[in-house]
Amino acid sequence: MTPDAFLTRAKGKGVLESSVANAEVLWRALAAARGHRVIDEPAWLVVDAGNDIGGTRVILRGPVSGPVQRASLNRLVESARRPVVVEDSFATVDLQALGLVPSSLSVMWSGPLTPDAIPTEERPDINVRSVDGDGPRLLEADRLVVEGFPLTSYQPYQPGCLLPVGLLQMPHLSVFVADVLGVPAGACMTVKDTHGRGGVYWVTVLPEHRRAGIGRALMLAAMRQLAGVPMVLTATLQGAPVYRKLGFATALQSTYWRAALH
Repeated sequence: MTPDAFLTRAKGKGVLESSVANAEVLWRALAAARGHRVIDEPAWLVVDAGNDIGGTRVILRGPVSGPVQRASLNRLVESARRPVVVEDSFATVDLQALGLVPSSLSVMWSGPLTPDAIPTEERPDINVRSVDGDGPRLLEADRLVVEGFPLTSYQPYQPGCLLPVGLLQMPHLSVFVADVLGVPAGACMTVKDTHGRGGVYWVTVLPEHRRAGIGRALMLAAMRQLAGVPMVLTATLQGAPVYRKLGFATALQSTYWRAALH
C-alpha cells in the first residue's frame, strides 16, 4: 500500500468512526426525548419505539463477524418492531433473506472551519433561523422533515413524533428552519458530541422549493453552528453535489437496510 493510499484509508476509518459515534448521540437523544427504549450492546446500539410510530433503529458499531454474532443480529432483526432500519457502515452483513433491501449513502466529511471561512448567505429572501426553544417552530421543522424527505416510517404524519419537544432541552442539538419570503420551506438538524465532532442530519427542502438555494442556506447555517469542529454527514445522490461545493469530501459508502417497499 502506498503512503497516499494508507493515509486515505486511515482518514476514511476516522470518518467512519466519527459518523457512527455521532449517529449514536443523535439516536440516544431522540430516544430520551420520545421515551423509547435503548438497547446498548458491544456490537450495536438499538432504539426501539415499542408501540409508538418509528419502529426500530439498529446502528452497527463495527464489522459483524463470525456465525454467533451474525445469528444474534438476525434474531434481533427478525424480532424487531417494524419498520426496522439497520445502519451498516462496515458492509459486512446481508439481510436480504430477512426481507430487507440495501441502499447506499455517501458518508462525507469536512475538517474544522473557522467562522470566517464559511460563506455568507447571499439571498436576502431566504431566512434560516435556529428553533432555540420555540416549540411551534420545532413542530414546523418536524413537519418539513417528515414530508420533505419523505420519511415513510413517520407517515401518516403525526405532529411531534420525529422531533419531540424534549429536544429543546438538549443543548448539543440544534434544529434550523428555512423560510422563503416568510413561507417555511426546509429544515435540518446538527449534533455536537462530547468528542468534539459535529453531525448534520435531515437536510430537507419541500419539493416545490427545491433548486432555489435553500439546501445550501440550511447547510451554511449548520456549518456556522459547528464551526471549529470536524463535521460528518450522510448524503443522497441528489444532496452530495451541494455538500461538495461547500467543501465536503466523500470518505466511504454506508449501507442502510430497510424493508422492501410494496
